[in-house]
Amino acid sequence: FSGIGIAIFASDLIVKSVIWLNGTWQEAWIALGAFGLLTVWYCIHILSFDKTVKQEALKHKFDISIFSFFVIVLTVAYFTEGVGFVVQATFLPDIINSIEGLEGYGGYTWMLVGIAAIPSTIILMRLAHIYGSINVIIISMLLQVVGILLPTLTTNIYLNLLSGALYGGTFAGLVALFMHLGGKIAKHNPVVLMGAFTTAYGIGQVSAPLYSVALVEMTGSYDWALYVTAAIVTSGALLLFFTKKHYINR
Repeated sequence: FSGIGIAIFASDLIVKSVIWLNGTWQEAWIALGAFGLLTVWYCIHILSFDKTVKQEALKHKFDISIFSFFVIVLTVAYFTEGVGFVVQATFLPDIINSIEGLEGYGGYTWMLVGIAAIPSTIILMRLAHIYGSINVIIISMLLQVVGILLPTLTTNIYLNLLSGALYGGTFAGLVALFMHLGGKIAKHNPVVLMGAFTTAYGIGQVSAPLYSVALVEMTGSYDWALYVTAAIVTSGALLLFFTKKHYINR
């Protein structure tokens, strides 16, 4: 998961370096493509170490009982996190650049997203071990809501940079937290439950940009898109808060 943050940070550095050398956005795009080819080659190289397919994996029958009331709530909450993830992933630099006085700062905010994402999973998983997965998920989602709302509340550069840091510090960690918790709950059927989680997350990713674009076109700003997104993510956190008594184990 740290690789996501490293990639965001590295790609931003590459683009900034090309532009600093008076390059065009097309040349920056080509440089990113070349960097991508190098990293893909390395992935292929390390995956070639073990070519033996292990056949002794145990298979378990699908048991619908794993979809308890709490698991359904958890799936809905992960859908809301998919919404929160994709709106900032898609629009954050443009949101910052659209704020009066902050034109050109979108790239710096995106760089902070990458820096914050690098240690986020390790930190949040460690906190989950101490304080419980559900509690850390709820707090992380609420912190993400703060980051979503900050650009609508202030034009202060530091607070808007904090918006990027809060996003980077939560989105990857939340994926790890949900998947880890889902694996613990599912026991012998982790693939089925994680598949349901991923489907819900994907639906959030597809639907959120649609209403965001519609609201931006209607209002002329990102504010209402961010309000709606914050409300959706908050609803997911509240659902977990009021139903966490149905899940006793950490």
